Amino acid sequence: MSNRVPIIMYHSIGVVNRDWNWNRLTCPYEVFESQLLWLKKKRFRTLTASQYLDALKQGVPPDGDFVLLTFDDGYLDNWVFAFPLLKKYGFSATFFVSPEFVDPTAECRPNLEDVWVGREKAEELPCHGFLSWPEMREMERQGVGDVQSHALTHTWYPTGKRIVDFRHPGDDHLWVTWNTHPEKKPFLQMDDHKLVHWGAPVYESAKSLEARRYFPEAGLDGWLTEYVKDNGGESFFKENWRDALFHQVEVYHRRHPVQGHSETDKEFEARIRSELKGSKEALEQRLGKRVKVLCWPGGGVSPAALRIAAEEGYEASTLTSREREGPQERNVQPASMIRLSRTGAALHGSRRNKSSGRSVYLSGRLFLLHLYHFQGRQPRALLSRIRLAVCRRLLQIRDSLAAPKA
Repeated sequence: MSNRVPIIMYHSIGVVNRDWNWNRLTCPYEVFESQLLWLKKKRFRTLTASQYLDALKQGVPPDGDFVLLTFDDGYLDNWVFAFPLLKKYGFSATFFVSPEFVDPTAECRPNLEDVWVGREKAEELPCHGFLSWPEMREMERQGVGDVQSHALTHTWYPTGKRIVDFRHPGDDHLWVTWNTHPEKKPFLQMDDHKLVHWGAPVYESAKSLEARRYFPEAGLDGWLTEYVKDNGGESFFKENWRDALFHQVEVYHRRHPVQGHSETDKEFEARIRSELKGSKEALEQRLGKRVKVLCWPGGGVSPAALRIAAEEGYEASTLTSREREGPQERNVQPASMIRLSRTGAALHGSRRNKSSGRSVYLSGRLFLLHLYHFQGRQPRALLSRIRLAVCRRLLQIRDSLAAPKA
């Protein structure tokens, strides 16, 4: 038997919401159940991140067919759909949560279990939002959930003075609303147009733990939002609206010099420490447990963040896709920290832009091939790889044929 344990990355499990810009992150719950059904058929067992970490530290790798299921971001549908299905098939999972997004409700909301006993209708289940503390405690109490850290803010910050866009209807810059209204984050899985400052500049940016934060001057924001308001508000965004706003930027800077500033290295490291320590302490206090594993939000990591995470007591963290593609970061990771490499649950994905797109998730049979491929069993791994490659190529051809002609 191979000792390689596949670690699968999910985000949202439930019903695809076409109005959510990041709906490619949603694995339909029927597909997720088919994956669990095949895991059960083939006698796979699950480990939580804590259990896997303990096994690695003790030098006793799991013997048999195991898989580690992980869920990023702490979406409400993890409670509504994923938790009841995991429980149904006797599995457990790890949920990476950012405390700033935790819903303040003091109760557990309805889920699939209520549907199964006739208390709720499936189409009326709440699907939008984030987990609450009672829901996380209940998943842990029942031995199904293992909540670990996803840092504190899970956001992006400006990194320089270059303007790359402006807030406009249908944009992908929800993080700007998070930053201007942090107290609203538990209710902002999707953007709230009432909170958006239309026309506000969007600067070049990076994940919060990845780079030094740039603080733009506040005056330009007000100048542009007032200009848009005086010229129709949301109806302003018609042909050539970007040209008009970039022209206003030039007008503003002819009258006002650029006065933004960046964090110093010391300030950057202090902010990282506050994020990682704050998340760990909040989760430990509210859940009454020790938090040992960190998942880097959006894959945003830096050498300073790796070092500080180890100093703050994290014993393991996820290995990001960019690190796998470029191994230079691995050379600076702390020797005391175990890195966990994960793989996605989607067979094929396509992106229209930075955040939106579509994904085709692996059915139960293909999911099993994915696990065999990861385990490296021969000849089963080679055959699985070939079959998955063929299916993926067929989906790519289908997408290219369906794409609108230029």
